[in-house]
Amino acid sequence: MSLPTVSVSTQWPNVAPEEIEAQVTRPIEQAVSAASNMYQVTSSTVDGSSSVRIQFEWGTDIGQAAVEVLQLVERAKRNFPTDPTLQNPMVFKFDPNQMPILVYGVSARKTG
Repeated sequence: MSLPTVSVSTQWPNVAPEEIEAQVTRPIEQAVSAASNMYQVTSSTVDGSSSVRIQFEWGTDIGQAAVEVLQLVERAKRNFPTDPTLQNPMVFKFDPNQMPILVYGVSARKTG
């Protein structure tokens, strides 16, 4: 089972992973580490893209967590480079409690 999770994705086209990590990923990680009920922060950085995933304790209201993460990211953005190709971070939420317990398909063969 997955914990309630918020993801922050930032695109910065044509920029090396090392630069994105230093100027975008790390500042976001540090900012979101202060979120309430935060369980774990993980990240990955590749050419032109940063992704930071924040997992929260069970029972955390994912809506409130997403708002708090968005506010923390907005503060971190103040220290981002002023490059016009650096896009605004996008915040996504994922709540495993809203996933179906069972998914199945039914099919039949036409006869006659």
